[in-house]
Amino acid sequence: MIQSSNLLRDLQGRLKPLIADLTERVHHDEAIHTRVEAQYQAAFDAQRTGWTFTAWADDLVNQVAVGWLLACVFVRFVEDNNLIDDARIAGVAARGEEARLAQRDFFGANPHASDRDYLHDTFTSAACAPRPRRRAGHEAQPPVAARPVGRRLHRPARLVSQGG
Repeated sequence: MIQSSNLLRDLQGRLKPLIADLTERVHHDEAIHTRVEAQYQAAFDAQRTGWTFTAWADDLVNQVAVGWLLACVFVRFVEDNNLIDDARIAGVAARGEEARLAQRDFFGANPHASDRDYLHDTFTSAACAPRPRRRAGHEAQPPVAARPVGRRLHRPARLVSQGG
């Protein structure tokens, strides 16, 4: 059973570092900055925003960070409720061990990958699993507008509270 107050506290604590990381990347990684600036300019030109670039980009960063965390919560929920066959981030009992083995296998096959890569692969796998897609009625997309640095997604099995 999920303890919603614990989950909320844990996620809020993880949100701030993700936002800081993504903000830094948007403002200091030229390729990301250029892409986000083009999205902003298109929104501004189409009169979908009147915000400054900085305010708009900060809002985008917040949405992307929340998207990463909610994607983790969603995958953990479907794993915990056996709605998908393979566990990738589940944190307790046999499903937790299955997730740890999946992580070991992933990093064994991809030694230069980061936790971000692992989570992106996890989101893609969950989106392609037949049971959630059939239940949700559409294909899910991982949050890819901007991707945080791998170190901010350290130990993906702990992004949602273990056992909670």
